[in-house]
Amino acid sequence: MNRRQILGRLLSLMQPLWKIMAASVAARILNQLAGIALVAAGVWGIGQAAFRGSGGLLWPLVGILAGIGMLKGLFRYLEQFTGHYVAFRLLGLLRNQFYDHIEPLIPGGLPGLRSGDAVSRVVSDVDKVEPFYAHTIAPAVSAVIVPAAALIFLFSVHPALGWVLLPFVLILGLAVPSLALIARRDASAAARAAAGEVNAHLTDSFQGLRDILAFGYGDRRRTEIRDIGQRLDRRERKQKAWKAVQNGVDAAVLAGALVALLAVGVGLVHRGAIGPLMLAVAVTVGGLGLDPVTGLTGVLTDFQTALASAGRLFRMMDREPVVREPADPVRPAALTPALDFRNVTFHYPDTSGNGTGKPVLQNLSFSLQPGETVGLVGASGAGKSTVVNLLLRFWDPPQGEILLGGYDVLTLSPETVRTHIGLVSQQTHIFDTTIRENLLLGNPGASERQLREAIDRANLSEFIASLPGGLETKTGELGARLSGGQRQRIAIGRAFLKDAPLLVLDEATSNLDAGNERMIRETLSRLLTDRTTLIIAHRLSTVMDADRILVLAGGHVAEQGTHDQLLRNGGEYARLFARQQDELNDAVISATVA
Repeated sequence: MNRRQILGRLLSLMQPLWKIMAASVAARILNQLAGIALVAAGVWGIGQAAFRGSGGLLWPLVGILAGIGMLKGLFRYLEQFTGHYVAFRLLGLLRNQFYDHIEPLIPGGLPGLRSGDAVSRVVSDVDKVEPFYAHTIAPAVSAVIVPAAALIFLFSVHPALGWVLLPFVLILGLAVPSLALIARRDASAAARAAAGEVNAHLTDSFQGLRDILAFGYGDRRRTEIRDIGQRLDRRERKQKAWKAVQNGVDAAVLAGALVALLAVGVGLVHRGAIGPLMLAVAVTVGGLGLDPVTGLTGVLTDFQTALASAGRLFRMMDREPVVREPADPVRPAALTPALDFRNVTFHYPDTSGNGTGKPVLQNLSFSLQPGETVGLVGASGAGKSTVVNLLLRFWDPPQGEILLGGYDVLTLSPETVRTHIGLVSQQTHIFDTTIRENLLLGNPGASERQLREAIDRANLSEFIASLPGGLETKTGELGARLSGGQRQRIAIGRAFLKDAPLLVLDEATSNLDAGNERMIRETLSRLLTDRTTLIIAHRLSTVMDADRILVLAGGHVAEQGTHDQLLRNGGEYARLFARQQDELNDAVISATVA
């Protein structure tokens, strides 16, 4: 996306509010014209009193100047209010659009993007767009109108004065900004990219602080952060250096314009073409008329930064989602909790978004009947969690079909699919809010009675009763104040509240110790009642009581049957079971010896 396209897109966002922005532009122009009139009238009045002894004009002039000053203040207020009103309304709109575009991309459409950089874009980059609406559009328009008004005035006084000022207006308004845009264009984009890298690295460091300290990685991490910060500093200093050069050029050109006006004007006074008082007023108007043009220095900095930030936002927003909403989605009144995978092949994209390497799943086929509990096991990397990602439409398979209740999931909206599936995963995300709000994620509209029933069924009642704040207790960031078992019970409570007909347990007990695992398994047994359930498991003890067990190997179902049948077959499942038994026996022997 080039700069012109970014600019056009920013301006198109402003269409619903263009009348308010027009009022802001008009108020700025009137404010600056009032400022010029205020000083010029003051110069004229003082000149009248000094050269012609017209002291009687002073008091009426004071009243006129007071009126102009009040109008200038009113116009300044209107400019600031309307400009910032538009800016902050559009920033809210931009944030909403950003989130709406990003949500369908996750997780498949953001390969290689760090969460800190994404946060930097939605927070910092959006904020950097604000000056474009509040401090760029109105100054840019006034930089054309106000100097033009000053030129018209000077031409009316004497054409020679207008012709003298015109080259300086063109130099300040066209030549200097054009050179600055070219010189600073890459510096602004590089600075915003470096800022995103800093935010990403800091976010990563905060999230991993315990491990950083535990492994003595602090000094190296600080060195990395300093190095990244120094890169940002160099790029920002380059920006500031160009700004300083432009400030110096602007000041020199402005001084040159005043000297030229005085030189030509003095000659006109000597020839009697204009009076000395009119020369003073003309020089005042000419100098002040250039102020909006010299103000473009700051405007250009904001403009460059806004374009760089908006470009980062739009480039992410324009990524093609890997999961597409169907043009005319099927909206069934109810879905039978039956699941079918038919010849599904899938491979993950690389960091560039292209699918590479060996498929994780290859011609995978299996089915779940309503009310059936099926276990899905296999060695690490066999593709068990990939099955969950495809079922929830985080990705879509390039080959094969996935049917939910007899409907191809590609014909259903992702929201419809996910509404019918309850998930308890090994990585339960706990939000930094109350236990109540974390539970209600399963059903935001749940009644107090439904919430209490879910708490009881998830074995959370005793734990919540022990807390001083009860349900209103804050969990801390990522559930830092909760144990692993408590986090999993909250996840189960969410699933009870959602009450979806199809339940998926994705390694729901893999991160728990033996005691917690037994407690969670007892809780899960209540959740499984009267549901179609797919249990993804590494620990085979989790699926021993399943109606059927599917063993993944080589991207497809290598064997299936009950626990006893698979053990008798002596295949992959039996080998996995024997290996886990050996590991368990070794752990018991080690604990006994210790």
